Amino acid sequence: MSFGADPTLRLAIASGLVLTAFTVVFMSYAFLLHIRSKAVERRRRALETRWKDRLLDAATGEATPVPDPDSVLPEEEEISQGDQVLLLELITRYARALEGPERRNLERVAAPYLPALDALQQDPDPYRRAYALDILGELGFEQTRDRIVKGLEDESGLVAMVAARALARHGSPEYVPLLVRRLEAFENWSAPYLASLFTSFGSGAAPALRELAMNPSKPSRFRSVALQALRTLNDMASVEPAVRLLPQERDTEVQADFVRLIGALGRPEDLGAVRPYAAASASHLRAAAVRAVSNLSDRRTSDIELVSRGLDDPSPWVALQAAHGLLALGRGDELAALAASSSPRADLAAEVLEARP
Repeated sequence: MSFGADPTLRLAIASGLVLTAFTVVFMSYAFLLHIRSKAVERRRRALETRWKDRLLDAATGEATPVPDPDSVLPEEEEISQGDQVLLLELITRYARALEGPERRNLERVAAPYLPALDALQQDPDPYRRAYALDILGELGFEQTRDRIVKGLEDESGLVAMVAARALARHGSPEYVPLLVRRLEAFENWSAPYLASLFTSFGSGAAPALRELAMNPSKPSRFRSVALQALRTLNDMASVEPAVRLLPQERDTEVQADFVRLIGALGRPEDLGAVRPYAAASASHLRAAAVRAVSNLSDRRTSDIELVSRGLDDPSPWVALQAAHGLLALGRGDELAALAASSSPRADLAAEVLEARP
């Protein structure tokens, strides 16, 4: 039988040719991307060599480093559209290391070149849109505030986060309610990161965060984020509603954050709200309650006994919080005795004692 007449063989040969063709195409594409990346890097280095000293002089107010893009220039002084973006990137790098008049000087240098970012803001690639928005947030916030706010509504969570960070960096708490409404876009960002973001807006963010934290119809994860931020902001106004809502809460994560907030910002009168959770089934909730009791207690015997029992908890995290709590209650002697014993918690007690100030 002829190989050429075998349909299976012909199919195998055709498939191999197609795969080879695809491999060649992908290799060629990767090679072109590599060449392009190298070319951009060469341009970036050349631009930095050309303008570094002049930018530093401009930051100190000693000189105007770069010409206005609309001015008539000798050929060697011209900055192409693509290089204007690279120049803004360079200015951004220097501006981030400066503050006060020096930073404002660089922002003035950058202002005429900001329109070079317009095309990137419309780019279908979210990384390019985020890149442009990041530069605008650093160098042109006041001129482009509306565009940065609009970035919160971008379909890409990355672009929305860059916009949120820019608004937080410039202390604009009036936009926190809009950010709260867009929280679903940040589903993949960690709770501590989101809490830190809200905290960076300052105390002006507290009213919107309280509204989110105390609303049972909102997603539990975002309520926890708001409670963490309120605790960091030392928002005393959040304690009373936290005490009131804690008994009605069913989500253990939110319960734990309520307890942590009350423990950090509450008063001895609030102890009754948190004590029952030292016997909760969830270990992280027991740990939060033990620490809250030690923070709020007036050192009455029943509270000391409650915290001390935490040392025997099967969860190491609860035991750790109990050890720290005993120190806060002035019971270092009890910890020292535990450290000198043959108890399974002896090492933990010794570590806590060694780490104290």
